[in-house]
Amino acid sequence: MARRTPRIYAVVAYDYYLDPRFAGLSASAETLYIRALGYIKGQRTDGYIPATALPHLKPQSRTLKRDAKALVSAGLWEPEGDGYRVRSWARWNLTNAEQDDLSQKRKKAASKRWRAEKEAPRDAR
Repeated sequence: MARRTPRIYAVVAYDYYLDPRFAGLSASAETLYIRALGYIKGQRTDGYIPATALPHLKPQSRTLKRDAKALVSAGLWEPEGDGYRVRSWARWNLTNAEQDDLSQKRKKAASKRWRAEKEAPRDAR
C-alpha cells in the first residue's frame, strides 16, 4: 500500500544543482530560490513571488536584492510587476486551476464510491 504524504510539496528535481543556471549562484541565492518554491506552493501563487515576501523567506539577509538579481540573471526568475515569476513553474507543478480540477474529480470519485458502498446490499460487502 502506498504511503500517503500529509503535506504539500513543490516539485524540485533531485539533480537541480546540475542545471548550469545554478552553477554561478551563491549559496544564498540558491537558498532563496528553494525557499521561494515553498512559499509559492504554500500560498498558491502559480509561480509568482511578490518582492515583499522575500524578507520573510530570508530574515535578516543583507543580500536579498543581489540574490534576486542573480536569479533573474541566471534565467531562473523573471521580473513581473512588483515581484518575480519562476520561469518553469507550470512545467513542473500543477497550476491552481489544474489542482482545483483534480480536487473536484477526486471528490466526485470519492462521493460515487461512498454512494455505491451505502447502496450495496450487506451480503455483497
